[in-house]
Amino acid sequence: MKRLAIGLVATVAIQLPAIGHAENYATVIADGKPWQAKLPDGPNLRLTLNPDGTGKMAVAIMSQAIAWRSVGDTICLEGMPQGKGPGCITFRPVDGGFEGQGSDGQNLTLLR
Repeated sequence: MKRLAIGLVATVAIQLPAIGHAENYATVIADGKPWQAKLPDGPNLRLTLNPDGTGKMAVAIMSQAIAWRSVGDTICLEGMPQGKGPGCITFRPVDGGFEGQGSDGQNLTLLR
């Protein structure tokens, strides 16, 4: 029983930093799996960011290829249609995903 408890504590200590520090948020978000992206006054989007800096934004049946780059604790999206979301977003973790504040003042929530 004592070994099991030590193993669990070690596992938790190793896994928490992966999403506990801002510089690692891009790695977690850009995993190639789609996120449900919510803008406050806009349509729900599906946003997929791949580790290689490419990605896709989809609304209903339309989709568009995008690119992204990480700048410190901020993720900048390039190729987004005008008015369809913030260009650079600073994220913080929330239950089920991330909440971001865009450079244009818009909020974006990513959920799975």
